[in-house]
Amino acid sequence: MNIYPIVIVDDDEDEISVIADAFSEIGLKNECHCFASPFSALDYLYKTKVDPLIIICDMKMHGLSGIDFRNVLCETAFFSKKNIPFVFLSGFADTFSAEMKQALQSQGVFQKPDTIAEYDIIARKIIDIAIAHKFFSATANGNSQEMNKPIL
Repeated sequence: MNIYPIVIVDDDEDEISVIADAFSEIGLKNECHCFASPFSALDYLYKTKVDPLIIICDMKMHGLSGIDFRNVLCETAFFSKKNIPFVFLSGFADTFSAEMKQALQSQGVFQKPDTIAEYDIIARKIIDIAIAHKFFSATANGNSQEMNKPIL
């Protein structure tokens, strides 16, 4: 098992496949745990208590929106202490103002790209965010053991 898997939540299974493939294309070795239902993702996260490198989530999903999914995680003591980086992918992110993006309290909101090459670029940006977030969280908390764990 990988130390820091990537969790992808999107109710479009084709979209999940493209996102996971983008991480493979850029040479990332971290496992991608993919969920077509936010409820399945919550179940997995609660049962395994895994520490993801990052959670990538669609904003508009059936049953539970990405924003509500993130709120449920943040209300859970175990995950609120973990400070796991969280980014949204959305088909309408380019219409958000900077204030709206900040109000989401995530590490980023990305427009779903149109091409595979654009997905690879976004995958790199997301990994940069995750690495910076993990490193900053570890140094801010003075957790040298966490800083010495391999991330990728």
